[in-house]
Amino acid sequence: MLAPTPVKDPNEFSVRLGAFLYDGDVANLASLLSVQLNEVEQLEIDPKMNLEGMIYVKKKPPEAKRPPWAKSLDFLHGKPVEGLETSSSSAVLALRIDGKIVIFSFGYGRYLLNEDNLVPDFGIKTALNTLNHDSLRTVDLFSLEQEPIQRKSQAIKGSNINMFGVDVSRDVLKAVTGDPIKDIPWASISGGGGQYSFTVKIKKYEELTEVGRKLIAKYDVTDYQARFSWVDNIQRIRNGKLIDDLNALLLTEFNAENVDSVKLSLPGASDWSNIFGFTYTNAKTHYKPSPEIVDYYAANPGAGLTLDKLRTHRLFCTTMNGDDSSYSIYESIYFECIYDGKLHILFSKEWFTIDQDYVTRVELSLNEVPLSALKFPNVKTVPVALASKPAKTLSGSAIKVGKGAKAVKSTSLETEGDYNARIALALKMHLLDKKLVRSNGSASPIEVCDLLSDKGHFIHVKHRKGYSAGLSHLFAQGRVAGELLLSDQNFRVNARLHLKGAAKKLIPTAKLVPSECEIVFLVLGGDPTTVRQDLPFFSKVNLLATYRSLSDRQFKVSIGGTAIDP
Repeated sequence: MLAPTPVKDPNEFSVRLGAFLYDGDVANLASLLSVQLNEVEQLEIDPKMNLEGMIYVKKKPPEAKRPPWAKSLDFLHGKPVEGLETSSSSAVLALRIDGKIVIFSFGYGRYLLNEDNLVPDFGIKTALNTLNHDSLRTVDLFSLEQEPIQRKSQAIKGSNINMFGVDVSRDVLKAVTGDPIKDIPWASISGGGGQYSFTVKIKKYEELTEVGRKLIAKYDVTDYQARFSWVDNIQRIRNGKLIDDLNALLLTEFNAENVDSVKLSLPGASDWSNIFGFTYTNAKTHYKPSPEIVDYYAANPGAGLTLDKLRTHRLFCTTMNGDDSSYSIYESIYFECIYDGKLHILFSKEWFTIDQDYVTRVELSLNEVPLSALKFPNVKTVPVALASKPAKTLSGSAIKVGKGAKAVKSTSLETEGDYNARIALALKMHLLDKKLVRSNGSASPIEVCDLLSDKGHFIHVKHRKGYSAGLSHLFAQGRVAGELLLSDQNFRVNARLHLKGAAKKLIPTAKLVPSECEIVFLVLGGDPTTVRQDLPFFSKVNLLATYRSLSDRQFKVSIGGTAIDP
């Protein structure tokens, strides 16, 4: 029997709202705005509405502005084009409800609000508590891989979170959209950060108090944890006041010249075999083999460092060809600190807060990853030289030293390529470093590994000096190579081309037996006994994700370290 068609109430109408929450009360609602009071019209609510609050509407500019591109159209048309004037209408309705304040935005109203004052996860958590988790249509993620990457995925039809390729160990959920669960009388739900957007049907505006009350209730419950508990693991910080406090703590460590808590690394993955050395603002000619905070302190001694200086001071990276690239010191910092009882991390210019239970689980789970039983020789320190003012040839591929050019001497850590070549000879292993293999399952050719032993150890090597970005790249590379070895026959066939004689049996054409293979991650410059614990937190997360992925496929996985010769 068909269900009866609901009768449409002629008095009911739809309103599209964006909602924010202030967890408390304030004497003056205008204190929640990001603009000066003279920039808005402050309007009282009609007493008949039985709503306690205030309306704020952005004042219109004296003249509506034309967009910058309007002049181009004027020129093309030969005279001014009419109708291109724009003005962004913005308004908010702030309501006092049960000791809290719910703010509804209209138009561009959210930009009138000082979001530092508002509950930062109100939007995302309320959405997860009101959405049907099998109806998701878009998912915005912030993925912590070699460096933070933002991804937005859209499904043709409603899907569950598993369809969006989420890695719960390292993905930060920014926003979702979807359909409501049965007991939620709203539509077109989306939530991200502090904003919750939805369409509600009401008969009169007095109902907004009850709507706000339901929003508060839906934020307060933990229903989302049944399928989305992982969203609490890592949260990107957007609250400006908290970021200011954390930056102040960072400056305290800098001005105390702390070498234990503050680390420097190149943002993103880099080809370390082509790097000559590093210099800093105020020490441009003193090359160092790796980015080290102690060298930055030496170049910029004494207290008085400010955030502006960290953003303007540069880390310079010089290649063997004499090419320079540079990064701000601030974007090169990796910093972990405990603040207000929680772990906070500065990584690639972004601050994150980490749930303490998640930190504990990660630290305990690291013990699942075995230490490699293989013993590797130490990394050597080698002398290098470069002209102080190298002149490039026209091709830009070589250094040409002219008369009077002063040679700069420096020491550098043995490159990964040199180390791999030396160890291949010393330990009688097969050298596969830089030997790229094409596959059907990868967008570009990759290495099978750097070193391959006759006992089936697929060894991936990376300098610790690459720190969080470089080490995370190491684990990602090993995971992809392992998965391709197992699943892609074409990859195995092409990999065998780099092996000779009996060594080809290490990568069979027909079928690889993963339980007979061990994928080893070797960190050059890492203490062999504490290499797991010494990893940056996000690299620990990426190691665990890689270990579990490869272990599920029956590979053996281990991690090792090797010290640096004095």
